[in-house]
Amino acid sequence: MIFDLDGVISDATHRQSYFTVDPPDWGSFFEAGALDPPLAAGLALARVVRTPIVILSARPAAVRDSTVEWLIDNEVPFDIVIVHPVGDTRSSADFKSDEVDALQRLGFRVMLAIDDDQRNIDMYRSKGIDALYVHSGYYELLDLP
Repeated sequence: MIFDLDGVISDATHRQSYFTVDPPDWGSFFEAGALDPPLAAGLALARVVRTPIVILSARPAAVRDSTVEWLIDNEVPFDIVIVHPVGDTRSSADFKSDEVDALQRLGFRVMLAIDDDQRNIDMYRSKGIDALYVHSGYYELLDLP
């Protein structure tokens, strides 16, 4: 099972102001993720899953260690954490699509993906993967296609 992190398991509401400025301050946005409270529903769902859990996040590699620490501190079960590699500028949907392909080549069977970005949901579904959309409200603040 694949879980997105921000808006699904972690509550990034307190850091939305970083991407509502021009230009968005994505570095501060992602660094502040260490201060997120968990989202009760996402956390509860992750805790009842009995299949391997992949946290597939568009967070950059620079915050991978603090992300893993946050997951451990908040008792979020996970088997793999995948974040954007250094220098990777692909969109979230393109990045996650490629990572899903890589997981499947390794024999990982994706049973369900949970995400708060409709573009990612559409990508998962285009691959024949069941996907659950979680409305975080974040994307109404962004002017994204």
